Amino acid sequence: MAVLSSIPVVDLGTDGFDRLVPAFRDRLDAILYVARRQYGSPVLWLGDRLSRGWAARADLPYLDEYAAVAAAVGRPGAWLLNFSYEWGCTAAVVADPASGAPRLLRTMDWQMPSLGRNLMAVRRRGAAGSWVNISWPGFVGAVQAVARGRFAVALNQAPDPDSGCGRLGDWLAGKLAFLRGRLMPPALLLRAVCDDCRDFAEARARLTETPICAGALFTLVGTAPGESVVIERTCHGAVVHGGTVAVSNHWLTSSLPGRSRSLWTVERLAAIRAHQRARSARTQPFDWLLPPVLNETTRVALEAVPATGTLWVRGYEPEGQATLTATLDA
Repeated sequence: MAVLSSIPVVDLGTDGFDRLVPAFRDRLDAILYVARRQYGSPVLWLGDRLSRGWAARADLPYLDEYAAVAAAVGRPGAWLLNFSYEWGCTAAVVADPASGAPRLLRTMDWQMPSLGRNLMAVRRRGAAGSWVNISWPGFVGAVQAVARGRFAVALNQAPDPDSGCGRLGDWLAGKLAFLRGRLMPPALLLRAVCDDCRDFAEARARLTETPICAGALFTLVGTAPGESVVIERTCHGAVVHGGTVAVSNHWLTSSLPGRSRSLWTVERLAAIRAHQRARSARTQPFDWLLPPVLNETTRVALEAVPATGTLWVRGYEPEGQATLTATLDA
């Protein structure tokens, strides 16, 4: 039986995420080791070069943190992994059985192993208050986060542009469009929202209106009943869905262009919607975490109630659960 590790909880205060690298270098090295085996050192070198040049041209926020992480690592991979956008995800909103406030259910899927067992919970204080980033050492953005008394938010991969040249052509078209543009990456926008936005309304407006360099699916959950939306983002447009929301990795709006390349996206959405319908007051954390929502690419599972700041987190690897369940106060 595999030994389950604990998820470290770190309080950064107002420091940047680059400060995690010296203290948790072993975790970052483990992730980069898998990345080199999976992609190869030449790909990491080329990806770093392209990503670093693009970030400088785009004049991104937090650029000093990217540079500090890359300097501390001292080998290829840090820039590329920070700008990778390869994850699939499932997200849904249900009522918290204790308070009736919205509760976010979330998985993050990625083909690359090592992310589950090296997961961290990182507290940071931004201009609008404290928040918790469920992340990894060396990653400057955010893909799932909880701000007590404000909101919880998660980022899902959106469909690639439909190039008419198959899935590889779609992927290449998306990457070329990314490199040609100079707009905010979705993971950086999510981080900026957590740092700066004081409440659900501010976060919704910023996630809806800020131009971004690639399509994205944001699930945003506030503190009061009815404060839950899925925001379907193209680079310059948005469609907002309210109510009992759920999303995986395909557009909910059929007229939006592109197609998903994530595994079982239709099946995962159907499964999480079935859980929403069947959920009862006796449901326990992660009762919903069943195939196909849980699959061999799942790396993170999260539940969060921003009204109380309570969250539950687990890391997963291809062989199954890799960490103990962490119950945290955001």
